[in-house]
Amino acid sequence: MTEETLSLRLGRRRGSPVRALENETAPGRAKGPRDLELPPWSKGRYGSDVGRAVHAVLQVVSLDGSGLDQAVAAQCLAEGVVGQEDLVGALARSALHSDLVRRAAAREHWRETYVGTQRDDGTVLEGYIDLVYRDENGTLVVVDYKTDALPPRAIGARTAYYKPQMDAYAECLAAATGADVRTVLLFLHPEGSIEATVS
Repeated sequence: MTEETLSLRLGRRRGSPVRALENETAPGRAKGPRDLELPPWSKGRYGSDVGRAVHAVLQVVSLDGSGLDQAVAAQCLAEGVVGQEDLVGALARSALHSDLVRRAAAREHWRETYVGTQRDDGTVLEGYIDLVYRDENGTLVVVDYKTDALPPRAIGARTAYYKPQMDAYAECLAAATGADVRTVLLFLHPEGSIEATVS
């Protein structure tokens, strides 16, 4: 039986808050096909250079924000975006200051969590979830950080664009745990984040 692997990591954006909206073709903005030979630890951090740096920072920094500057410096160096520390730090800070991440920090949570399942037709779903936390009622909440530079009016359309990714995460996590799952996108911006519930 042939297995179809669905990539769950969609594009990340790069650039300054203003230039990111104006310059859609800047190097590192678009991503090519997924390299399935990448080591497992790097697959969940697939995207643009700045997006990868932001995600890497949020993977390692304490959710209370301690150690943020050191993590930003290290990840900007690792991703080859030295000089973009202010942008990477501001995007990471917008996540850490969000009500959503603060709720996660106060509860049982997991970061950069691999999930996978196989459907009856042989289709394999797999991916890495940025953040999962258990709500008071036992529901698992999937949080996916997005570094797309978007005006607020575009959030609805972009949420619909990412819905298949989030549905796949929910399917994988529900199959593995039997728990109810809710999915939320957290769009990051230097001036603050926008939370968009998907399911």
